[in-house]
Parts: sequence; structure tokens; C-alpha cells
Amino acid sequence: MAQNVFVGIDLGGTNAKVALFDDNMVEIGEKRAPSQATETADVILNNLLTILDDLLTEKNLTRKNLTALGIGVPGLMNVRAGVSHYLANFPQWRDVPVVRWFENQLSIPVVLDNDVRMNTYGEWAKGAAKGVQNAILLTLGTGVGAGIILEGHMLYGTTDSAGELGHMTIDDHGRPCNCGNIGCWERYVSATGLIQTAQEALVDAPDSLMGRWQKAGEPLTGKMVSDAYDQGDAVAHAVMAQTGEWLGAGLVSIINVFNPEKIIIGGGMSAAGDRILVPAQKYITAHALDQPRQAVQIVQAELGDQAGMVGAAARGRQKWADARQS
Repeated sequence: MAQNVFVGIDLGGTNAKVALFDDNMVEIGEKRAPSQATETADVILNNLLTILDDLLTEKNLTRKNLTALGIGVPGLMNVRAGVSHYLANFPQWRDVPVVRWFENQLSIPVVLDNDVRMNTYGEWAKGAAKGVQNAILLTLGTGVGAGIILEGHMLYGTTDSAGELGHMTIDDHGRPCNCGNIGCWERYVSATGLIQTAQEALVDAPDSLMGRWQKAGEPLTGKMVSDAYDQGDAVAHAVMAQTGEWLGAGLVSIINVFNPEKIIIGGGMSAAGDRILVPAQKYITAHALDQPRQAVQIVQAELGDQAGMVGAAARGRQKWADARQS
């Protein structure tokens, strides 16, 4: 039986993921279940506790074995106060004192953070950013999120909002964004953006391979674009090349501003791999400043959808360790 057990929770809009880790951050076990996002905050939090209790039972452990807990959630929050203010897709979730709630239930140190930062902490602890002091994780999914590590410290900003790189404007006459702005980067390089680019291209190329698949009733997805690309479809190649250029345009700014050693690409869009990374790198080579460009590596994330649980547990472990030293 582990001497210390650390809990990492990743609360997503669809699924909640809970994992247990030992002193060396080796996973003991994990469990996943629906998030119950449309319910009240109390129901959602009690659901997380039930998932945790079920996992403890499976591993012949009890709450008394737990040492610390970390939880990553999307949306707006006050990290220091441990309060989650707002979650998209969670209609009844407002100003929830997540840390206090879990500490009252479990009597252990608890830490709350943004889901993308927790993913970044995970890659920093056990993945592509391990041992790196200047790194940026980009999650390219429905939108674009980022965790920024500079000089060995995670960047938070005045309102814990640092890392909203998806809302850099790359075309002030471009696509409208859900944030209210126009031409945000995430409208072009996210999975949503890729699909919109493909839809626009298919207007003029309805008889392309992707167009024929669509007519046969297949939904237009990022995987369809990748599959068509792999079969030599010219429209898919053009869509990936354009998406890669847009990715490169944002990465040039990130490289020039932050001078990272590594940029780590995660999220569902990372599955596109070289289809978008090769044109992105070509754009970077042509446009980024020489010194920071030569110093940076652009790599894919290593931990997949486990990164958030790893990072959350690592943050809980750090809070527990800090408390022991004080």
C-alpha cells in the first residue's frame, strides 16, 4: 500500500477523470465517468467524490489514505482563493468554492487551477516539458488554450488569465469569435477552425474526395480532412497547408515574445501531426527572429488525455510539500 496517495481530477464538459498516484507520481489507478455538467455544482462535486470513492474501493484504499488533491477545471477562476467562477457548458455553476468544499470533505490540502495549466504541469512533471525551464503547451481542441512556463515558473497574470493565446488577433477582418472579437487565432487553428476552412474550400470543390464523402452522409471532421489528405486529396492538402500557415503565424509571435525552449502541441488537433506542423515550421523559418527560432523545439505532447490528472496530482503534492516545510 502506498505511503502517500495523491489525487488528480480533470473535470471536462463531458467526462470527469480521476486518478490516484503514489509518492513517485506513478499512477495507482484511474476512473472516468460523465461530468453531469447540467446539474448543480453540489451534484457535480458529489459526483466527483463518488468517482473517487469508487476508485479507492477498487484499489483497497480509503479516504484516510489520501494525502492531497488537485483539480483542473476550464473557465474563469481565482486560483489563490480556490474559487471557480464560471464554466462554459455548466449552466448552474457559478462562484463555486471548490477548494474549501473538497477540504471540508477530505481534510487534506487541495489546489484548483485551470485545466490547460494542469495539463502543462503534467507535461512538465512527466512529459514533453520535463526538465525544461521555458516551455509553452498549446492545446488545440475546440478552441486554443495555453500554459506558459517562464524561468521555471508558471505564468498566471493579474487575474489568473495568462495564456489566452488563442485570442491573439491574426486577421482583424476575419472570422467572428465567441469571445466577441474578430479574427482570433483559435478560429483558424482549432479543430473548429480546420472544419470551417474545409467547409469554405468545399464550396468551390464539391466533387473533391471530401465533398464526395460528405454527400455520402459522412460528417465533416478533422479526421476526415486527415484521411482525405493521406489519400492525396488536393483540397485537403490545401486546407492543411493553410491551417499550418496560420499556426505558424501565431507561433512566430509566441517564439519572438516568449523565447521558449520548447513549444508543445497537444489537444485533438495534434493528431494532424506533420500535416500542419511542416507548413507551420516553414512559415516560422521564414518569419521568426533567428536566435529564438534556432533555440526552440516544436514537439507533440506525450501524455495525451492523462496530462490533466498528472498535473493536478503534482500540484496537490506540491501544496502538501510546501505546507510541511512551512
